[in-house]
Amino acid sequence: MTPNAYRRSEHLRALWPWLPLWTVAALLAIFAHGPMPLFSTRALAVAWEMWHGHHWLVPYVNGQPYSEKAPLLFWMIHAGWAVFGVSDVWPRVLEVGFGATQLVLVSTIA
Repeated sequence: MTPNAYRRSEHLRALWPWLPLWTVAALLAIFAHGPMPLFSTRALAVAWEMWHGHHWLVPYVNGQPYSEKAPLLFWMIHAGWAVFGVSDVWPRVLEVGFGATQLVLVSTIA
């Protein structure tokens, strides 16, 4: 095993004790409230308009193309809706998953 691989595995093992605390915080974030006004509601509105109008490639809001954001988030919301059904829970789970990924990436960089 190379020294870098050993340090990386040690670093990942150091994160495990924090996993239960993060899981509780994530579940509270997902189920304690509905979508947050402005940002979450706008993303849900764009995703819903794409879903309802069958616009799979280009995001739309109020009938106009929504080019301010990249469509990856909306595509991921659609993928979850296709699997789990349309609800506001999946986008919140997705946001928490993005946050977890960012935490792991930042801790790896640090």
